[in-house]
Amino acid sequence: MNKPYKTLIRYTEINGIPLEVKVSIYVGEDHDTNPFDMDFDSEASKKSYVERFENGELFNAWINVIAEASGERGSDALCNVHLHRNNMFNSEPFEYDLNTIIEVHGMINEAIEDLRTTIINRANTLKQFTDK
Repeated sequence: MNKPYKTLIRYTEINGIPLEVKVSIYVGEDHDTNPFDMDFDSEASKKSYVERFENGELFNAWINVIAEASGERGSDALCNVHLHRNNMFNSEPFEYDLNTIIEVHGMINEAIEDLRTTIINRANTLKQFTDK
């Protein structure tokens, strides 16, 4: 996987035990889905939207959020996400799109919850070997 776009630290707990979680956000171009496979009000609105991709204003992306702690991972992912293209002169539209999608879809919380579930399942599985 490529270098994370952003890395954050979040905190949670499992059974009262605090857990520091490293959250990495990855973004890349989605070449596997059709960004125009959606309903448009008219052919003109579809054409206008397609032009935004063709002129480089928007791109079709995937977002992968990975939460890691105690050697385990949890994740949440979306594909066919339409983002403003990031550029060195003005990254605000890209940042706004990315942050809004992550927040609206609760991706960080979903990845952390997936991590918590993974850790609990692993602990329950390993507990079988110590319980008599």
